[in-house]
Formats: sequence, C-alpha cells, structure tokens
Amino acid sequence: MAKGLLFSQIGYDPSFPAKIAVRAEAADFLSKDARCELLAESGTVAQANCVAEGEQWKAHWWTATFPAGLAEGEYSVRVVDGDEVVFSEEGLRVRSGILWNATVEMMAVEMLEARARVAPANSGWQDAGGVWQESNTQSATILGLCDLIEFASARLRPETTQRIFWQIVHGCEYLLRTQEKAAGRGHPAGALSHDLLGHEDDILPADALKAVVAWRRAARFLPAGFDAQRNRFNAAADRALQWLTTGAEPMGDKGFTRRQRGL
Repeated sequence: MAKGLLFSQIGYDPSFPAKIAVRAEAADFLSKDARCELLAESGTVAQANCVAEGEQWKAHWWTATFPAGLAEGEYSVRVVDGDEVVFSEEGLRVRSGILWNATVEMMAVEMLEARARVAPANSGWQDAGGVWQESNTQSATILGLCDLIEFASARLRPETTQRIFWQIVHGCEYLLRTQEKAAGRGHPAGALSHDLLGHEDDILPADALKAVVAWRRAARFLPAGFDAQRNRFNAAADRALQWLTTGAEPMGDKGFTRRQRGL
C-alpha cells in the first residue's frame, strides 16, 4: 500500500473540526514531531500535530485535527517532519453548508431515483444489492425524507422538494404492496410481509409499527395534489394500527440472532 495524504474531497464546514489523515506502510514513517499545516496566500494559517493512530488495514495511520472555527476559504495542505516537506497538496475547502450543498440532492433524490429504477420488486428502492427490500429499510428511508421536508424545506430548491415528495410516495406505495401481499397470503388484515421477494410470510409487528409512522408522516407532509395518495396511506396506517393493537403478538426469538447483536 502506497503512502498517502487524505482529506475530504468535498470540504469542511467551519462549525466542525477538520481532520486530515496520513497513511504509510512503515510505523516510523513520521516522527512524533511531525505536523500538518494549512496555508493560504498569506502563509501558514493553522497547524496541528500528527498523532499516531496505530495500524489498521495493513497500514499505519496518523491524524491531524484542526478545531472548529477555520475561516472560510481554500487552503493548501502540507505535512512537515523536521526540515522535510513530506506531503504538499492543494484544494482543501472550508465553507458553511458545504457538505449539505454538495450531497443533499444526490442522496435525497438522484440516488433514490436510480435505486427505484433497479428495484427487484419494481417498487420501492433497491436495498443492499440483493433481491431483498426489507420493510424496515424502506420505512426508515421514508422517515428520512420526511425529516428533510419538516426540518430543512427552506434549504431545498422547489424542484428538489417536488422530487422528494414523489420519492416519499414511491416508498409508501411499496409498503402498501407488502400489506396487500400479506393479506393475499392469508395473514391478518393490516399486517405486512417483511418484503415482497423472499420474506413474504415473515410478519413482524415492528415492521407494521414503522410503516404506520412512515405512512402517517407522509400523509402529514404531502402537499395539495397528493390527496389520493394521502388517503391511501392513512387507510393503510389505520389497518396496520388496528392489527397492532388487537391481534399482533411478540415475536420472541423468531428471526432474532443474539450473536449478531453482540448479546
């Protein structure tokens, strides 16, 4: 493994620390006196010691941490050990909201739209590369999108917000299909199949509970023009909640792996 200098290709928000890493094969690549410097046109503006972090992934690592409060701008990075400049690189950016601005549309809509196109069940989102699209992961994604609408709508472009609404609908429709699948296989009305391709007869109260919250929040935040979807999702939540409060039973250890959870 070659030696290298690593820092965020996106950049750092000034309200958070900036951490920079050095990687090398040899444990003595840097001495205890090595330091990392940030430079602007005016010269060195900050420096931090390179702290040895030990061996991981067949390499030795050092980190230099710059506290929150760096001025916005673009810096060069230099690692100095004694009189030797070990690394020198340009392009470390510090800017308020830089991570949000660079990733929100990619994560909230572009990635989900791509996962929707290749979803094995032709509904919902592709999960971890297999055919499973487990109910709980779909609910969690819907809830994350609802968080964006509730807490950060002012930071979204109108067209991005509209795309998020359609992804919320897309995920909720998948959950609705799992409820219909469970009913079609003879399970109690309101229950949900864990997914559509592999766990159709796994009926977990926790899945129904998460789906109720996802459907209710979706119905709360979907705007005018989504009345039909909002009515369907509220009705599905009513069915699931009815089953949860009258017929659902604890699963015990069914499908529960204690070792996997460190118990």
